Amino acid sequence: MIDDSVHLYRYLVLKTSWGIAINLRAQRVYSKLKPEGANVVAERIYLDVHERMLSNEEVLWLVRGLKMVAGNLAKKICDNRYVIVRIVEVEFNDCDFQAEGLADAIIRWSAEVFELDIPQAGVFFDKQAKRYVFDFSPIEMWSYLH
Repeated sequence: MIDDSVHLYRYLVLKTSWGIAINLRAQRVYSKLKPEGANVVAERIYLDVHERMLSNEEVLWLVRGLKMVAGNLAKKICDNRYVIVRIVEVEFNDCDFQAEGLADAIIRWSAEVFELDIPQAGVFFDKQAKRYVFDFSPIEMWSYLH
């Protein structure tokens, strides 16, 4: 098993009087053994989150984010190893948080850790709905083309 050091990504969106702020600490692990109890993202790519750290909805947003870039992460795998993204810590204030931001945060974390030139998601504030709206289509298109 090969462990990378823990990498901190500070995610921030501020387009109005309030925003989304998430501190995501995670670790990339390469292993010859299939991880037990981790969430399957794609073939040979897993997400490992401590069961009490996040809600099911929050974990699903992390999985969704990784799925969007999984094909590109798979290209970084060698020697038939598994890639495990191990979430070490997620910090946010409930007042400055939307679960969808976790998908974008893990994509940005992946871009840094795996050295990928992933485009930014479109994020805008919907005044009527009083929440941020995420457009992941630039990332999905980039993943399809690369």
